[in-house]
Amino acid sequence: MKVNSVAEFGGAVRSSRKRLGLTQAQLAAKAHISREWISRLENGSPRLEIGLVLQALASLGLEIEIRDPATENPPKSKVELVTQFAWVSGPEAGGLTPQAKGRLARHVAERRNETRA
Repeated sequence: MKVNSVAEFGGAVRSSRKRLGLTQAQLAAKAHISREWISRLENGSPRLEIGLVLQALASLGLEIEIRDPATENPPKSKVELVTQFAWVSGPEAGGLTPQAKGRLARHVAERRNETRA
């Protein structure tokens, strides 16, 4: 999932916590962090210690991946495109929102058009 703000990041953490059926207090206990700190994280506080953020994410089974779009290569073969499309439209995409599925499908279609040119 790509997030563009601390508010979106906090919302993603809240969604994951609720999906797992945890209260803020339960997550706080699991991550060894105060419930108030979890609340600040979920509300998008811009001044939280990164180590504690990573600790909270690990307690939810989440991780952060840092990517540099400038160094990523677009798919070149039809096999890669078919694999991407199958993932976007298949059962593996079940956890994605309809908006995310649409964005991924558009991305695959754009890449497909680039390889045809």
